Amino acid sequence: MSIEARREYLRAIWGRYRKANRKEKSVILNEFTQVTGLNRKYAIWRLSQPLERFAERPNAGAPRRYNREDLRPYVRELWMCMEQIGAKRMKAALPIWLPFFRDAENSFTAAHRDALLKMSASTLERILHEIRQSTRPHGFALTKNGGYILKNRIPIQTKDFNIAGPGHLEGDTVAHCGDSLLGEFARTVTHTDIHSGWTELRAVPNGASVWVLEAAKNMESELPFPILSVDYDNGGEFINYETEAYWTKRECPVRYVRSRPYKKNDQCYVEQKNFTHVRSLFGYDRITGRELVTHMNKIYRELWCPLHNYFLPSQKLLRKTRVGARVIKKYDEPRTPYQRLLESADLSSEAKSALTLKYQCLNPFDLRLRLEMELKDFFSRLRERQPTELAA
Repeated sequence: MSIEARREYLRAIWGRYRKANRKEKSVILNEFTQVTGLNRKYAIWRLSQPLERFAERPNAGAPRRYNREDLRPYVRELWMCMEQIGAKRMKAALPIWLPFFRDAENSFTAAHRDALLKMSASTLERILHEIRQSTRPHGFALTKNGGYILKNRIPIQTKDFNIAGPGHLEGDTVAHCGDSLLGEFARTVTHTDIHSGWTELRAVPNGASVWVLEAAKNMESELPFPILSVDYDNGGEFINYETEAYWTKRECPVRYVRSRPYKKNDQCYVEQKNFTHVRSLFGYDRITGRELVTHMNKIYRELWCPLHNYFLPSQKLLRKTRVGARVIKKYDEPRTPYQRLLESADLSSEAKSALTLKYQCLNPFDLRLRLEMELKDFFSRLRERQPTELAA
């Protein structure tokens, strides 16, 4: 029985109970405790109170510090611009984004800004719960084993929790094949720094190792730190002699390792980015054609990667303990990859100055606006190609 129903029941029998004799009160109490499940002594105390105690209290509980109806449109707009990140990450991102925020109707005031900055992650989560859409489709897994002889001489790395500086990368590919694996289709090559979360994405026209290696070279030229190690899965696009020679036969060799087959948790950092950085942007459509691949790379390099690396905080798992059947996880404070690099003692002051200079030239809302325009153009061109491809 709900509290409102119990209160209504109390009001209905209160007058009859007060006028009843001892025997009648006992009967009323028996009925009342059976219906409501309350303790008999507590029921006697409730029925002996004045009738005003049973009045409805619409404002019961602690008063709300925020007007959710007033703040919800701004939270929704910011959340959508921040790529629908979690409440804790959004809490950390608000001080970075709010100085640039301007709504279309110019109704956003200083009071709204102060309320959003004071709002806790739990309150943000309650607001986001009302507006969150949680439908996530799934795609295909196309990892195929590389050469057997080559794999035997590439060491397996499974533990990465002791990494304390930038330069240790995990790599993977995402197939833009739609619902068919036939023919040629684009793929996205993803490289993620384990320490900072800095992520670089490049699109290639197919899964040939020559294109994947070219994407890795292009990615390396734009990283703000030197590469110390690379960790790939067992796919043939990564496990090949050309890629091994590129990383290991240089003046300062890079540690070239791989994960265990069928153990995606060995590459948990980059596997997470497959959805947050690739699928959430281009979805599960089939993408073919060199001109669309070129357009994807423009979006990745100029808009998408700067948005995530400079303005969207992430959390790192510090430790995980098991207590009985429960697994308790402890995370660090949400920070952007840019902030983690500035705090790193392994990054040179010249590299930090270059990062800061680029950060001062960026505006997250300008990046979002340009991103929406580029995506609209990209998907219109993609839809024009699809009928021809289906006919073929």
